[in-house]
Amino acid sequence: VSNPEKVTTARLPENNHIVNGYSRNGKNVVLFLSDMFTGGYMVDVLKEHPEYEEALSGFTWYRNSLAPSYKTCGSMASIMAGEEFLPLELNKMPGSGREKLRKAAEIMVDRFKERDYSVSIIGGESAYLNLKDFKDVDYAYRYPYGEYWKQKYRSGEKEVRLIDQGHLFMMLTIFQNAPYFLKPIIYNEGCWFIFSRKALFWTVEDHVYPNYGFMQLLPEISNAESKGNTFKYIHNSLTHGPYGVNRHGEVIMPGEQPDENSEGFYFGKSPYYSTVTFVEFFIKWLDWLKEEGIYDNTYIIL
Repeated sequence: VSNPEKVTTARLPENNHIVNGYSRNGKNVVLFLSDMFTGGYMVDVLKEHPEYEEALSGFTWYRNSLAPSYKTCGSMASIMAGEEFLPLELNKMPGSGREKLRKAAEIMVDRFKERDYSVSIIGGESAYLNLKDFKDVDYAYRYPYGEYWKQKYRSGEKEVRLIDQGHLFMMLTIFQNAPYFLKPIIYNEGCWFIFSRKALFWTVEDHVYPNYGFMQLLPEISNAESKGNTFKYIHNSLTHGPYGVNRHGEVIMPGEQPDENSEGFYFGKSPYYSTVTFVEFFIKWLDWLKEEGIYDNTYIIL
């Protein structure tokens, strides 16, 4: 199923200069959410890259903190609007889960708008937000950044997506009629219906390219031209599975695995490789803030 927000032309969003615009003279507040980031990895990241500690000066690392819920949808409301929106409190509220998330997001947005901050949201669809519902909020989806990045950094690739439907239906039939105790063997870590690693990579590509691309492009697509105070909510899922970054911090090619010793896109050191890469890109964006002279007037919650 194609994503309705995915673009086919490699252009940055028309409002990119707004959603990624920061103020030199006003205040900038950034809520930067790295989805599924495993906090315990920071021990190994800093051990492997001790230079990152200096690059992250000014940050406080709360090494014993946990997400409010084991799922994004259960965590985001309280991150946005406080303890009144913790999961147990959400259960008492009327309305659907999406309605509760929207209410929490509106509280967050309104608090900043009341204090004369311009509000921007990037990647909010990953928090189950329908961004078109928000008034006076600039927003951007992740996919245009992935297409732009792909054209700039992967322009040599040829995209051909053809599936042998006959083979697929045959595999479905075998799986459907197999005895229950054999299904885990046939399922093969989620790869049972795929007869080509390149075909399996399509799902990884659709997830990784927009998130990896946005992070790598961030210093290049940001500016310090906003006139007033700014608030940014940036939701990025580079650290969320399926993973597609190898030990060198590069997006894998079709037919490859992120961890050469593990089959699939969730196993082995794959999550760690994506985490290290996110931290590296995040620090490069911090370097940009420092070069522009706006690091000290920018408050960042990661």
